[in-house]
Amino acid sequence: MKKKIVLILIISLTLIYPVIGFSSNNTENDDPLITLSYLDYRLDEFSTEVDENISNQSIIVETLENKILEQEKTITSLEEKINNLKVSSSTLEVVELSENQKIILEAGSEIILRAGTAYAITSEQGGLSDVTSGVDIQQDESIPRNHQLIIPRSDGRGLYVDSYAIFMVTGVYEIINY
Repeated sequence: MKKKIVLILIISLTLIYPVIGFSSNNTENDDPLITLSYLDYRLDEFSTEVDENISNQSIIVETLENKILEQEKTITSLEEKINNLKVSSSTLEVVELSENQKIILEAGSEIILRAGTAYAITSEQGGLSDVTSGVDIQQDESIPRNHQLIIPRSDGRGLYVDSYAIFMVTGVYEIINY
């Protein structure tokens, strides 16, 4: 009887071992077989994620494009302000004007013509005060070289040139093309 039990046990182990061994080595993650419905489900999930990412990226790109347009407008505005900037100098500054330019000075500014020819721009309230010779220079009069001129008011007074001139300027001024 012992031989029968041993024989049954050996046969049982021989039949059961392959089943136990095969199932212990194979897990669900190692199973290479998938169904078409599972594959379709995963592809739909992936497609939805990609579509959402593309949509989010499009929104970000649109937002950045709007910010770029705003910055371009700001840059243009600042460039215009720089071009129309009035310069202030507390010491004598050399300023060169070329053809068809004028310099408009603010009250208390001083200007001396060093080279070239220039002509007066005055206002209804008076001309340019030439403190060197003690006269008031009127509209379109030629400015003498090396004479100190003082602008009494900020009412558009200044000088214009028809070719080229060099000045020494103290105070607030603006160069304008005409």
